[in-house]
Amino acid sequence: YKLQVTSYKKWPPDLHLIGKDIIKFHSIYWPAMLLAYFDGDESKLPNKIFVHGFFTINGQKMSKTLGNVIDPNDLVNKYGVDAARWLILSQFSFGADGDIEGVKFKEKYNADLANGIGNLIARISALCLKQITDWEKFWTAAEKSYKLQVTSYKFHETLMDNLQLYDALKQIMRQVKSTDEYLTLNQPWKLEKDKNQEKIVKILAQASASILSIADMLKPFLPETSQKIKQHINIKEKKIKSAQHLFPKK
Repeated sequence: YKLQVTSYKKWPPDLHLIGKDIIKFHSIYWPAMLLAYFDGDESKLPNKIFVHGFFTINGQKMSKTLGNVIDPNDLVNKYGVDAARWLILSQFSFGADGDIEGVKFKEKYNADLANGIGNLIARISALCLKQITDWEKFWTAAEKSYKLQVTSYKFHETLMDNLQLYDALKQIMRQVKSTDEYLTLNQPWKLEKDKNQEKIVKILAQASASILSIADMLKPFLPETSQKIKQHINIKEKKIKSAQHLFPKK
């Protein structure tokens, strides 16, 4: 009885996620049963029903006979929980039929996580520790820049609300790339910190704010990584520490 009461308090769900092979039952019969149970109260129906497709492994249907089943535990053991989640969700548009290419997991891990997100965070944290001397101005500028990232984050929220997870991940990688290009263009490591501190502060504050925005967008997908990023560039406590090996290369 206690379990039933608890479940009732959490109903209705914001999202009802189903496979396309059971769409008829969950879109017609199940809502009808709910309406009968709740005396016609439509507010007790799921707020949204999302139907996902099927996926294959390297072009073939998953089968124990073929031995092509991907065990999530194996992925977690090899890459970690956050990385395993990224590798699956970034394969194809969520909701559509898609093919998972297991042979490309290592390549994608290194490209997106080790050389992409991980390398960028390590690069920025190292540059800040090496080049910043006026920390008061840096944190003021970083906080201001971080607040201006709200436009980018709102677009990300819209993608998430529409369950466009694949597009949300692509947006994150676009921001990673653009931040990396911003550093390459401005080359703060070539500036003399005694003579160009104001310019260095401006460049690295903007880059750090972008990283914090990326951490926010990563949170639904890579919660542990998101938290680690905010520990390495801690705008609340005004502390920065080296962020080496966030995603060790495989």
